[in-house]
Amino acid sequence: MLRREYSGEERRAIREMKRAIWTQKGAGREYQSMAYQKDPFIQAGNLTEIGFVNRHVVGGRILDAGAGTGRFTIPLLEAGLEVVSLDISLEMLEEGRRAGEKRGKELRLTAGDLERLPFPDESFDSVVSIIVLRHFPNWRELLAECVRVLRPGGRLIFDMASGEHQAYLAAHGAARESLFDPKEYAASMTVKELTRLAGELDMAVVTATPYDFFQGNVLLERVLGDEAVSVLEGARRLLEADGAIAFHEWVTRFIFPCLSPALTASWLIALAKGVGNASPYRPAYRLAEDGGAMGDSVARLFDILAQCLGDVCEPLMAEGARMMNLPEARELAFLIKDKVLSCFPLEVLLWEADGTPGGRIAEGHVAGSQSENGD
Repeated sequence: MLRREYSGEERRAIREMKRAIWTQKGAGREYQSMAYQKDPFIQAGNLTEIGFVNRHVVGGRILDAGAGTGRFTIPLLEAGLEVVSLDISLEMLEEGRRAGEKRGKELRLTAGDLERLPFPDESFDSVVSIIVLRHFPNWRELLAECVRVLRPGGRLIFDMASGEHQAYLAAHGAARESLFDPKEYAASMTVKELTRLAGELDMAVVTATPYDFFQGNVLLERVLGDEAVSVLEGARRLLEADGAIAFHEWVTRFIFPCLSPALTASWLIALAKGVGNASPYRPAYRLAEDGGAMGDSVARLFDILAQCLGDVCEPLMAEGARMMNLPEARELAFLIKDKVLSCFPLEVLLWEADGTPGGRIAEGHVAGSQSENGD
């Protein structure tokens, strides 16, 4: 894969730069304003992230590692769970405390560093760390530290940039220049890297959901070309309505996990600790035939979904059809289907990097898929 290799000195510089950004004066207020702004794409992303976390945490004691201003802590508290909110920034924690008070919740705050979590081994049933680990070149060490404080059977829930997305772009001569800019550093992971990492950490992949379809999706912008601005503006306008946001969440929750993570900029991941002889992670899209005609991607998309979803395909499609009774949801569905997915080459829906420069479509088929709770 096309990926810059940073020197040890550069890695340390990136790490310190990122830490300085989050701990500087005013960072808490800035993050709170950014995370809760009215931008429909950000609101849709929040809904996806919070929903994913709420569905996949297990047990009653949760660590929100890199909690910031409590974006995940507060909904978890509202679900009746015990949550420890940890962050390196005192200002972030204070903003979170105030946000919790406004919703009638008292946050349990801990100032601390993800590199050295101030908790004994096996202290938590789940660890949540969203939009945190991907910012640091030493993310593998941070993940291992999160695993340390997890109890057997516990869940680690985090996100990464999509390595498949970046590899596909590189393979087709469209690598993002920002991938080579230390200031824009974001860790990525491919399907094969995720499988290997899970084994190294004695974890099993519960599920992985591609998301960020409209935000930061360089492939979408490349495929749409001159139409990208108008299509994205149309999607943003539609997502101002609750019905369209709900439909977008339905697509992200049920449809995107059946497709290659090359389709989106990022993905959400849930791992389970030490669950014994768990079967290897098998993305649902591997059930579909590789290759095929490159013509009508939308028609083939429904074939792929039918194979991947199996018995639940028909009721899920019926649920989607019911949602489209709302005008804004119907308009968004047509935009995604007719103006976006119809422009994608079929191979993107099934594409998987093989670890060589540029990657390629994965060969062979694997029976069975690893999916839970619809994700």
